[in-house]
Amino acid sequence: MRYSEFEELFSAKRMQKYLAACNNDTRRAMTLYRYNLKLSQEMFTIISCFEVVLRNRIDKEMVSQRGNDWLRDAILPNGALYYDRRVENTRKIIEKAYNGLMREGNYSHSKLLSEMEFGVWKYMFSNAAYALMGQRLLRIFPNKPTSSRQHRYDNTYV
Repeated sequence: MRYSEFEELFSAKRMQKYLAACNNDTRRAMTLYRYNLKLSQEMFTIISCFEVVLRNRIDKEMVSQRGNDWLRDAILPNGALYYDRRVENTRKIIEKAYNGLMREGNYSHSKLLSEMEFGVWKYMFSNAAYALMGQRLLRIFPNKPTSSRQHRYDNTYV
């Protein structure tokens, strides 16, 4: 493929940094872009696996603490995430997924879990959500370093 076609497909602006890195050698810039795509694919796989493992570990801990439908229960009236404005965005994300599954007549706890985006699992370690959900999620990291005066390995570190 000629560079002009490549640039048309991916945009001149996007390719500027690759050209700069390759001293305006268009062939090397296209090769570097392809390497970046391959690296991105590998990273996406790693991040996807991490997300599933994190989600499953959070779920296992929360099921033991709050029951089999802990995520749904957290957004219902009197649920852990229902009244607190600090977690309103997370609650809305969970509610939207839950309501969609209910409309389809397709709710199950595992389906609700799989509807969540990575940000929901990350946000479970925010100060507000961590406190509201019982301050137990650090248990999913049994090999976590011990905190010291210099280094805090708490929910905000995660």
